[in-house]
Amino acid sequence: MDADAQFLNDFQTGVLPFEQWTHIAHIRMAYLVSKSSRNFEEALLKIRQGIQNFNGLHASKLTVGFHETMTQLWATLVWNAAQKCDSTISDSNTFIDQNRYLTDSSLWKQYYSPTLMFSPEAKHTFIPADLKSITIDNLESTTIV
Repeated sequence: MDADAQFLNDFQTGVLPFEQWTHIAHIRMAYLVSKSSRNFEEALLKIRQGIQNFNGLHASKLTVGFHETMTQLWATLVWNAAQKCDSTISDSNTFIDQNRYLTDSSLWKQYYSPTLMFSPEAKHTFIPADLKSITIDNLESTTIV
């Protein structure tokens, strides 16, 4: 099993140590899921379910928990970057190296004000961005954020 397959398996089964569930790990997982999904909706569903499952397995260690709007924003950013990748990218580390901007965990601030992002509604339901919109690449230019 290669490193990406092992990482994804460890994440999906919950054996990935909670301390290793970092922002970069979220990006890595979202890329691997996006790469293996037929479309954005499938990727988003798998990303959402994966995070919720992992959080459920590590509930006693959580301080924040699942956030729907944040998840959809990052899933969109990673999906769009993955759609632009050329065939030379063969693993998640190369993807991250070529898309370093995704490692900035505060990137969401370009799209959302803190007031909106940290509202109770945004945590539980997807709320469109209030600062800058984003569209899903290769999906008929539908604005979601």
